[in-house]
Amino acid sequence: MVNGAVVYESDQPISYLMVLDFEANCVKDGEKPLKVQEIIEFPVVLVNVKTKKVEDVFHHYVKPQVVPKLSDFCTELTGITQEKVDKEGIPLENCIKEFEEFLAKKAFRVLRALMHRRLQRRIPCWSPAGTGTSRRA
Repeated sequence: MVNGAVVYESDQPISYLMVLDFEANCVKDGEKPLKVQEIIEFPVVLVNVKTKKVEDVFHHYVKPQVVPKLSDFCTELTGITQEKVDKEGIPLENCIKEFEEFLAKKAFRVLRALMHRRLQRRIPCWSPAGTGTSRRA
């Protein structure tokens, strides 16, 4: 433990983390609440736990549909402007589809890296033939 945080060695079972930090349209406390808080930014980073480095980024601004106008408070809080979501934003449905494609590509790469590591260590793992073992090529 370092400064109250658990520190894992490189042989931990977790190899990658995906960190997601949505931003959503919002208003100040005491103001009339929005009908719905819509996502306006969809950022994700893929972190290699062993190297502690960001290996990839997925990022899109999302154009709000139910309440299309951002509040001044939201822009002040997030730094995301109306112009940014109007010009660069995509509908949430499209963003989710693109994120699913990102996940599919990353999952393949991550699984391939894990399989390579297991092959090098000759650790038993799942195989397409169903033998439950791995061999060095």
